[in-house]
Amino acid sequence: MQVGELIARMEYEYGYRFQQGDVLLIGVNDQGMGGPQAVLPIEQATVEQQVQGIHEEVLPMVHRDYRNLIMVRYEEFDYHETNGFHDQFTASLDDHPGGFEVVAQYKVDQNRQLYQGYMDQQWASPGLRWTMPGKLPDVSAQMRELGYKEPASSEAEYLRSFQPHPEPGFQPLDQEQEVSHLNRLAPRVSVEVARHALATTASTESIEQQAKARQTLGHLVAYDEDARDAVAYDASISPAKKDALVETYRQAPAKQRPALAAAAGAAWMMSGGGLKAGRAIMAHAYQSTRPSDRALVTAAEVATTRAHMRPEEIQEAFGKEIGTDLEAAEAAHQEWERLYSSTTTQTETETVVETETVEEPDQMQLALEHQMNQPPAPVASSGPEVD
Repeated sequence: MQVGELIARMEYEYGYRFQQGDVLLIGVNDQGMGGPQAVLPIEQATVEQQVQGIHEEVLPMVHRDYRNLIMVRYEEFDYHETNGFHDQFTASLDDHPGGFEVVAQYKVDQNRQLYQGYMDQQWASPGLRWTMPGKLPDVSAQMRELGYKEPASSEAEYLRSFQPHPEPGFQPLDQEQEVSHLNRLAPRVSVEVARHALATTASTESIEQQAKARQTLGHLVAYDEDARDAVAYDASISPAKKDALVETYRQAPAKQRPALAAAAGAAWMMSGGGLKAGRAIMAHAYQSTRPSDRALVTAAEVATTRAHMRPEEIQEAFGKEIGTDLEAAEAAHQEWERLYSSTTTQTETETVVETETVEEPDQMQLALEHQMNQPPAPVASSGPEVD
């Protein structure tokens, strides 16, 4: 991938058009591959404030294998500028324990012209020089095919898209039979129903079907920690599902919002999304009364910003943890069923065992059919439109 294409893709990765005054850092490994977690734009202030901002907001997101930095500055081009920012920032890296090094510099002006910097030692005053400009490539069609939305016009507009809607877009399940049915599902079946609901939310164009799927998803994520973790994992590896989960959190009724924010915030961080957007979501997870919701988003942020793990590493570790937890939950559920069955008569026990033996292979399909056969959920008239 050419550097120009890599730079152009970053606006889609981070969801908004970078503005004049932003600084972008892209970490590159020894094979020359850019790391999606290694870039974060920041607002420009004084040189000292900007250098400090990079150390606080950008470098924590750089994975340990991506220590060669490409710096991109979005600002009006000036052939006669001083090298104050370059000199101060590169000097600040000398004492950084991460061992970072700026290996290339670029500028993008307001006309999206790209300039490449290079160190020139030939002139009487050696320093940073710039090549003639070239146009940033248009990657919009390519990124749409990969499932990315068109970037927002600014960071402020982008961050607003991570706040809850003023009114819920769906209501909690209110049918006692439906709630009881979902609460009694075996852990593995509950997880699959939640995953199916997330997939439906991400794929269907029907507002009624989305509302119904979001009701089911919201209930299971708030009720079942294994279901919450499973949908967080699924969303972390699929841009469409991640967007659907974020939108479900935004539309959620107040009681379900913290649990859905925990799932959406963890998915966002595990996918390598921007730190500011992730924290905007996770702020609502920290309002949860369920300790595991707060622990989930804390672990996701720590893995990203302190352990400097790549998205694939976090996803792999989290996927294994989900499998282990689900096996334990399934074993506990089976033990509970065994103890419950032991309180019945021998005849009743044999009947239960026989019935379970016959129905167990179809339990998941029956649960999915039950969910899909429920009447469509009413869509709140004052709620947000669903894209």
